[in-house]
Amino acid sequence: MKYKFGFLMGVIAAVLMLGRNIYAQMESAKDELYMMHEDVIKIDMMDQYEATAKKELEMYKKYNLESVIKYASQGDINHYYYLTPIENYAGIDLEDKRWEEFEKRAGEDKMKELYKGYEGCYEYHRNYIIKRSVDLSYRPEKPTMKPEEIKFLHFDHYYIKEGHMDEAVKLMKEYKDLMKKTGSPDPFDVWIGDLGGNIGW
Repeated sequence: MKYKFGFLMGVIAAVLMLGRNIYAQMESAKDELYMMHEDVIKIDMMDQYEATAKKELEMYKKYNLESVIKYASQGDINHYYYLTPIENYAGIDLEDKRWEEFEKRAGEDKMKELYKGYEGCYEYHRNYIIKRSVDLSYRPEKPTMKPEEIKFLHFDHYYIKEGHMDEAVKLMKEYKDLMKKTGSPDPFDVWIGDLGGNIGW
């Protein structure tokens, strides 16, 4: 789960992700930026990957480094997502610096051991910036479940053709208005892909 960022400037397709809200803390009056790291793992390597990821978390604790990953989830069987909130795009550099400090405290031998655990696990992995849109996200007055009761998150991905983003946003606003009008009890968040690209391992 190496958190090293290699972003591509500019994206052709915007990504919108909707899901039941399990993040009770995400009650902001403004849009929020998050770094998302996605690992796609070979099916037969999932146990090794998860064991190594747990070991990495233990190393953070051992070397007195707080993990900045705020949310982690598994989707589509072998897809793992890690979200880290950032104030602005300068946060990308801060995360690289945190990883460098982690490597420094752990030492070369421990890091080689960690990397070896991840070796051969990946189909691919990538990093990108996503923005949670307050205007497009929906919070019902009477939700079906309390935030702490929700144990499942579903993502739908929409790839918008270049030049059609305004149309997509308009449709999403209409959808949100319809949910409010009908009193739908199911909340959702809209995340807009802002910046990102595949990286090698």
